[in-house]
Amino acid sequence: MLLAIALVNDPEVLFLDEPTTGLDPHARQNFWMLIESIKKKQKTILLTTHYMEEAHTLCDEIAIMNKGKIIAQGDPDVLLRNHFQGALVEIPERTQTSKERQSLESLGARSARANGLFKPMM
Repeated sequence: MLLAIALVNDPEVLFLDEPTTGLDPHARQNFWMLIESIKKKQKTILLTTHYMEEAHTLCDEIAIMNKGKIIAQGDPDVLLRNHFQGALVEIPERTQTSKERQSLESLGARSARANGLFKPMM
């Protein structure tokens, strides 16, 4: 509801502070699709979030802050490559296809099975 009110005047810049906190997974995915549609209209969105996958998915540039100071800033993929080597990604086995597994392995991922999950380990 608050997002709808914020969009009424068609702003050039939209400030969103932890907009998906407390949303269920389905509502969160719908919100992400809405944000993507706003981005396609060349609007600037300033988003604060503690969800790193959300920042990676929605943001063209990320600034990571600690104690009020920016400690890292840049393209999400560049930040991951430069600062978070050895990241563990969990993909539910039921949604993984052989093509997805081959793609992950081509990136140097190794797989380990635990609790029904395929865990590519970089």
